[in-house]
This record gives sequence, C-alpha cells and structure tokens, in this order.
Amino acid sequence: MRASLSWNQPGTETGGRHNEGNALNNLGLALREVRRFEEAITANQDAAAIYRETGGRHREGGALNNLGLAPRYVRRSEEAITAHQDAAAIYRETEDRHRQGTALNNLEQDRTEQNREKQER
Repeated sequence: MRASLSWNQPGTETGGRHNEGNALNNLGLALREVRRFEEAITANQDAAAIYRETGGRHREGGALNNLGLAPRYVRRSEEAITAHQDAAAIYRETEDRHRQGTALNNLEQDRTEQNREKQER
C-alpha cells in the first residue's frame, strides 16, 4: 500500500511537483473567475512550466489552454494567441482531437479580439 501512495507524498519529486502543477492550474482558473487576471496568468504559466519539467505533456497543454484565457481580459491578445497555438500543438501531438478543437476555437476568439484591439487603436 505504501508504494502505491508514494506518488502523492510531498517528498517525492515527480508526484509532488505534478500535484503542485495541478494546484497552480486550478488556482489560475479560480483567479480568472474573480478577475485577478495577472495572478491567474502567473499561476497558469507556473503550472505549464511544472508540467513541462515533469513530462506531463497533455497537462501542459491544459495549462497553456487555460493560460490563454486570462490575457484577453487585459488586452494582451498576442499572449493568448501564443498560449492557444502551443496548446493546440500539444493536443495534436498527443492525438486529443477534442481538446485540440477547443484550443483552436479559443485561438480564433483570440484573433477576433486582436482585430478589435487593432481597430480601437
């Protein structure tokens, strides 16, 4: 039983870091919901970095997709576009067509927002 639970223990490098990534990714979503966009961006960036470090490629795609949502609210469409492009590429690589479609849909919304920003300048 002890070996099967070791991934969830704070002292294990991969499991602890992976769980930290999960917590940061969820925190980013919660912060976006309460309109604390800069903090949400940082949390999702940190989550993506942890997943990248621990080899959680699919979860990295999720963190990047979430990362792309907050910059829209602070008029940073280029950052949103980059995050959603990266997420779509990861989902393509991991053959998750549903999430790839979600990231591509978000990317199209980012480009629409980018056009609005350009027109307002």
